[in-house]
Amino acid sequence: MYINIRKGLLRIPNYLEEINPPSLWAYYYTLPSWVRNEPIIRNIMMALEYHQPGVDIRAKENALNMACSFFRPIDSKFKELIVDVIASNKI
Repeated sequence: MYINIRKGLLRIPNYLEEINPPSLWAYYYTLPSWVRNEPIIRNIMMALEYHQPGVDIRAKENALNMACSFFRPIDSKFKELIVDVIASNKI
């Protein structure tokens, strides 16, 4: 196989010119506006998109989802649970 590459018998495609690599921007714009308006989420998206080229798109989407989960609104029952957990002492 390497001999064929050196002879030029195998064509190595230039993926940057022939196909568009998947981008996190499209997924970012599907998020709700209250999440997109957070500067931290935008910074995380930019860091994943431009500073982690070796990570596949699914892992980037999962990381962005995890970051967004910290900004979701807290309903009253979940808030009560958080207060109970914080106020509890280990016996």
